[in-house]
Parts: sequence; structure tokens; C-alpha cells
Amino acid sequence: MSISLFLCSCKKHKDLTFTSSNKKDSIVYYYHQSKNKHLSYQDRLAKINQAYKHLNFSKIDSLNLAIIYKKIKIHFDLKQYDSVNHYNKLLFFYSTKIKNTYYKAKHHYINSYYNEFVQLKKDSAFYHSSKSKEYFLELSDSNNIGKRSLDIAYMQYEAGDYHGSVESSLEAIKYLSEKKNLKSRASSYDLIARNYNQLQLFEKTIKYNELAISITPNKRNQLIYTNNLAKIYLDLKNYEKTIELLNSVDQNDIKKINDKALIIDNLAYAKWLQNSKLNIEYQLNEAFKIRKQENNIKGLIDSYEHLAHYFSNKNPKKAINYANQLVKASRLAVHPNGELKALKIIMNIQPKDTQSRNGSS
Repeated sequence: MSISLFLCSCKKHKDLTFTSSNKKDSIVYYYHQSKNKHLSYQDRLAKINQAYKHLNFSKIDSLNLAIIYKKIKIHFDLKQYDSVNHYNKLLFFYSTKIKNTYYKAKHHYINSYYNEFVQLKKDSAFYHSSKSKEYFLELSDSNNIGKRSLDIAYMQYEAGDYHGSVESSLEAIKYLSEKKNLKSRASSYDLIARNYNQLQLFEKTIKYNELAISITPNKRNQLIYTNNLAKIYLDLKNYEKTIELLNSVDQNDIKKINDKALIIDNLAYAKWLQNSKLNIEYQLNEAFKIRKQENNIKGLIDSYEHLAHYFSNKNPKKAINYANQLVKASRLAVHPNGELKALKIIMNIQPKDTQSRNGSS
């Protein structure tokens, strides 16, 4: 779910076309200035605050709601969460007062994002995403219905509800336009692939993953989907195909440091599974350090799993430590599948320790 979805275009709301009053012209001017991406977030906040202070709250219209909504976005960008919550309450109050369903839907979307990614309260995030979707259904807003369905599908996947996630992803595809929402459609196909992978339906997994790669207009997403396909072949123990796919990633397309960690980690792990004599400790630690520095919890889950596997024979004590870290990270991210993987690793190691102790007594 992306914060960038917060912003709606003025062109979509007829109420935002005003007569040439100086006050409203000033408000609209500062509103558009606050969207200037060449300005710093602080400067953009100053612009939207100029617009906000000129609002007439005795006569609420969609302009007031658009200004409040934009303020919320900028406060989010600045991680000013107290302000986010304050203005989001105002957004709901005023949108309810003038019966503006669109901004009531956006209020719940903001709450969903805040609960999922800031508070890590998955149940609350699911509730608010569902409420947002309900309001968009009232408006027959296909674009936002599809995006909220996709948000819900991601949450279901994280909770281990793979069948429910497939159903929600397919619903998202039904509403998302092929022309306007190719990126979100590709994300839906990728998520379906990930769900089928968890259900061990590998033919369907590969089919939907290749669909995602073929239609995405976004280079970074193409990298992510290629990595996901590589992981599918890794699960199938086709290490040669895994390594081929990961090596096919153009290094020039890797702009984000977390993506660099992703490829380093998975490529090293695949090579080690193909040849267990390889020493990949440096590469695994390199990826781990990046993820730790970036506080990338989901990436750390993968790192802990790979490090635990790698050290399971070389250094069982270290492997169990990484497995325990995997449990903690999985609980923090509400990722039950990670906990199960950690317990399997520990159970596989501890009998070996028992046999070793019995043999030395």
C-alpha cells in the first residue's frame, strides 16, 4: 500500500472548480504549490498550511477536505503521526458532516495504512481497509475498490489465509483497469502466485508469476517478480534455473539498497543449496547488515532463515540463535509462516545435538 495513493486529483471533483474570488484563488494556489515535488517536505507543509489557514470551516465543501487530506499526506511523509491522527479525525468529522463518502473512504484508508505500517496492528488495518472498500463500493469507484481489495489480499496473505487472499486478488483484478492500473494488476498476479506457492500449487504459481513479469510497467517490480519466480524454482530445488533468473537481473536496475540485499541474499543461498561446500557467510552477512541498518523486518525474516539453515551443521548453537531471532521477527511482523520455519529448523538441529551428546558420553 503506498502513501502516494493518498492524493486525489482536483480534476476528479467538480467542487474544486471555483469562481475567481481572491481567497479561493489563494487557497488553490497554495494547494498546488504543496504538490511541487521539487520542494522539500517542510516547504510543502508550509504551503499547505497557508492554504489551510484561509479555509472557511463554517461552510465546508470538498476543497476543505482536499486540503486536510493533503496535510495528512505531508505529515505522513514527515512521520508526524500525532498530526496525522489529529487531521484524520477532522477529515472524518467534516466528511461525515457534509455526507462526502469519498473522503470518509479515504479516512479509513489512512487509518488502515497507519495501523498496518506504523502501529503494526493488523486486525485494525484489515477493519479499516474493509470499511474504506465499502464506501468506495457505494460510489462505484472501480479504481479504489480494486486497490482496497488488493490491500486486503496482502493482509490475508500475511495472516496465512492463502485461499482468501487469492479470492481478494482476483476481485482486485476484476475492478482494476487494464489501461490505467497495469501496475496494480501485475501486483495482483504476483500475489496470486505467492499464495499458490504457499499452497504448493507450483504450476499455477509459475503461470501467475510469469503473467506479473510480462505486464508490469515498473522496472523495480519486474526485479521483485523475477526474484519471486526464482524463489519458486528454489522451492522446487531447480537451483540452476533460480541462479539463471537472479543473474538475469540488470544490476543497473537496482536502485534501492534493500533490493541489492534481496538479490545478494537469495543468489548466495541458491548457490549454497546447489553446492553445500561453498562459503557464503560473507554474502549472507552483507545482506543481513543492510536489512538491519534499514530496519527491513521482512528482509530480516529471510536473512534469519537463510543464516539459520547455513549454520545448522557448521555451528548449531549459532543456527538456533538465528532461528530464535526469526521467531521474534516473524511475531513482530505478524508472519506465522516464519515462525513455523524457525521451529522446523530448531527441531532438525536439536536431535543432532542430542545424538552428539549421547555419542560423546
